[in-house]
Amino acid sequence: MEMRFPIILLLFIVFSTSLGLSWGSWAHRKINGKAVDNLPNAMKVFYEINREWISEHSSDADEVRGSNSEEEPHHYINIDYYGVYPFEDLPHNYNDAVNKYSSDTLLKMGTIVWHIPVVLESLTVSMREKNKEQILKWSAWLGHYVGDAHQPLHVVLNYNGQLTNQKGIHSRFESIMVERFGSGYLFPTGEAEYVQNPQEESFRIVLESYNLVDSILHSDKIVQQQTVEKEMKPITLFNDAYYSQLNKLIGSVAQSRISQSIQRLSNFWYTAWINAGKPEFPF
Repeated sequence: MEMRFPIILLLFIVFSTSLGLSWGSWAHRKINGKAVDNLPNAMKVFYEINREWISEHSSDADEVRGSNSEEEPHHYINIDYYGVYPFEDLPHNYNDAVNKYSSDTLLKMGTIVWHIPVVLESLTVSMREKNKEQILKWSAWLGHYVGDAHQPLHVVLNYNGQLTNQKGIHSRFESIMVERFGSGYLFPTGEAEYVQNPQEESFRIVLESYNLVDSILHSDKIVQQQTVEKEMKPITLFNDAYYSQLNKLIGSVAQSRISQSIQRLSNFWYTAWINAGKPEFPF
């Protein structure tokens, strides 16, 4: 299978958040931790006790990407490879998509929309079996994938601005900017809701993300141009002024997507519990 990145780069990604090929660790911890607040009491006691663990292990899925090539495609989908919005040429059923495009193509272009329901089912089975270790693992991993699906630069071919001379925008947006200003973002709570069709919900999340890509790229260009005009020289270092202005333009996008990740994650946890038959949690 052709890998998206050379193995050396993959290993570097694991140990460096500066490349930012998923929400930075701050955002992933926030998503997993805050999702606990939306759960009904029958679930909340267990998740509250284990909130710190689920938060601290929110990036475990990233940590195996360098050593397991099969993990890499689970974190993204280059959905614009499949035509134009709303990408009706891409079947939502995985087997149908394989038959149309081949499994190699799907793996190369990313499989997050199909992987989220798979992990949801793993969590459901773990709840049904009252397997505490597996409940915690799949709760944390599901949070990571849900967060990644909400990150707009996880759903396009131009995932790092490499096609528009904006290389590095991935980490500038999702990691550096968010970690600098995220403490000021607001994440309101809401009751967890049952997800009737996890597959369609995954596609809906990705399409939402796709529609935000242009605003991120455009904002980056604006801020870079303003900096060049002000300093009369090309940007060689993205400084505090750059990130402050970028946050003014698209901080609301990051805040919204993280907030929606929190709500959708709690919805998926709740759905797994309902589908498992509402079992009592092991303590």
